[in-house]
Amino acid sequence: MNSGFDKHFKHLMKNKKVEKEYWKFFLQEPVSTQIAILRREKGLSQEQLAKKLHMPQPAIARLERKDYLPSISTLLRLSKVLHCKIALIPQN
Repeated sequence: MNSGFDKHFKHLMKNKKVEKEYWKFFLQEPVSTQIAILRREKGLSQEQLAKKLHMPQPAIARLERKDYLPSISTLLRLSKVLHCKIALIPQN
């Protein structure tokens, strides 16, 4: 993705205070939303992500729905493909 939004986002993220607030907000989102956001940030379509995970595209669509929870093994595979960490965050 090289849209104007992406350039603006990268510019904003250079500010450590903005970056901290973004990630604090991001971590409050459901896993399904985080998967969709990370996929888009990597410039991948659902089809492309599915191929990298050796899954059918409809499985990716299900992962991005708020009513579906992925298995731990799927989360581990996603973390490798999307270059992210899986974290358990305590709720206040």
